Amino acid sequence: MVAALDAIAETVEVVDKRWEIIQQAKRRTGLLVGEVIAAIRGGRIQIGMFDRIAGYAGLCVLKLEIDGMRPSPHDPNQNPMITATAFGREVGIRKTAG
Repeated sequence: MVAALDAIAETVEVVDKRWEIIQQAKRRTGLLVGEVIAAIRGGRIQIGMFDRIAGYAGLCVLKLEIDGMRPSPHDPNQNPMITATAFGREVGIRKTAG
């Protein structure tokens, strides 16, 4: 997988603050690594490789594009994640306490 991503990655200088490694993107946004990889493979976001860093640790993505993957809390077109308990109440299979 790393070799396939490296083959399509553009070289990025480590000091370029517009980019972050995939693990930083995951921690910062809460996105799953699989979601990021799928977006790269689907051509929805760009992939870079930090110069002087080899392998998975050097793979990076543009922060602006990663931020665009996060649903906006005020976007009516996005379905927010809810807990199983809240879903149960919403569909009537769980009663509201009280």
